[in-house]
Amino acid sequence: MALYRPDFAVKVGRDIRWILEAKSPAEDLDRHVAQPRSYCTILNGEFLNSNPVQYFVLTNGHSTRLYQWDYNAPLLELSFEDFTDGNQKYDELKKFLDRDAFMSQIRTEPLTMRTSHHLVRGLYTMVPTAADDWPG
Repeated sequence: MALYRPDFAVKVGRDIRWILEAKSPAEDLDRHVAQPRSYCTILNGEFLNSNPVQYFVLTNGHSTRLYQWDYNAPLLELSFEDFTDGNQKYDELKKFLDRDAFMSQIRTEPLTMRTSHHLVRGLYTMVPTAADDWPG
């Protein structure tokens, strides 16, 4: 069985909350939406009565899209030029993906997991996994 991994899986607390899938600048993002969505589906399928992975980001550097894991249309789409402080789209993206947006959802008790899936093992973490590990 092949091992598939998202490019980045971002944790807040103990749970992966969003996935980033990066493609080549020449890639058409419409052809790749299913890939990060399937990562979210597999990861969320590990938990009973919970979907901790809420979003995925798909980018080719020119265009960046934010999706809710179970919704077909992007919630936001940004061009490279939108990634500047004070830009409304960039500010909105930061609100969706900010650590504080997930802090109220951090669990203190383990969730009931189904069987361990090959996708869960070895995921990359971009941010500290505990709230106390954040600088400042």
